[in-house]
Amino acid sequence: MKNLKFLSQFLIFSILIFSCDSLPENVKSILDTDDLNVQTEIFKIESENSECLEPCAEVSLSYELITGNERHKQVVVEAVNDELRSFIKNGKRIKSQNDLVKAFSTDFDRFKSDFPDVKTPWTIEIIGDVKYVGQTVISYRIETSSYTGGAHSNEQVTLINTTKEGKNLAFRNLVKDRKGFTDACEKAFLKEKGLQSSDDLGVAGYSFENNKFQLSENIGLSKRGFVLYYNNYEISSYAEGSTEVLVPYESVSAYLNFQL
Repeated sequence: MKNLKFLSQFLIFSILIFSCDSLPENVKSILDTDDLNVQTEIFKIESENSECLEPCAEVSLSYELITGNERHKQVVVEAVNDELRSFIKNGKRIKSQNDLVKAFSTDFDRFKSDFPDVKTPWTIEIIGDVKYVGQTVISYRIETSSYTGGAHSNEQVTLINTTKEGKNLAFRNLVKDRKGFTDACEKAFLKEKGLQSSDDLGVAGYSFENNKFQLSENIGLSKRGFVLYYNNYEISSYAEGSTEVLVPYESVSAYLNFQL
């Protein structure tokens, strides 16, 4: 195994302030709370293999952690690690982040041994951000960009919702009226795409099951509303790209199981 040297592994302290000043008037009352001011840390790690003969594997991680909230930190770090594991052979057996980064480099070295003419390095970049902190819920976004061979790179977004104590929240924990919430999200989707309720989604280029709008499995919160995120290939072609829909809080507040 080649030596992996970590160029930088450090914490940068910053203040992340969610301001209601830019919100519409009808949303201010929902989000106006002193608890939206949160101190965060940014954890960064980049890899370099000093013994590598180019091309070399590259890993870059940068993600926010809420200061003083150890349980939430654990949830975020584990989510980032799970992203890394998905690219690594036998990754599920590897626990530490440093070892995962090393394993990714090792896998690429083995790949180069099998295919010595390879010219393009494998890369992973993961960025994590706190997107919403409310009275009871924290919402987090992880963006992963990777290349491990093929015609193009791949992008993936994962949205995570937790309690302030760091307990993961499933969709059923957030919404008490699924139908009402789904109907509101469908209206927001159609408006975003310039479609009418009578339009055929398949003809418009979207591949929902049974040609009927469905919620994304990726649902998070932001300053302005709920976010539905459909990754590449979920409901449209790679050329069309991902689909992100903002659903204003005032259109779904009656269907929620928690206080914003």
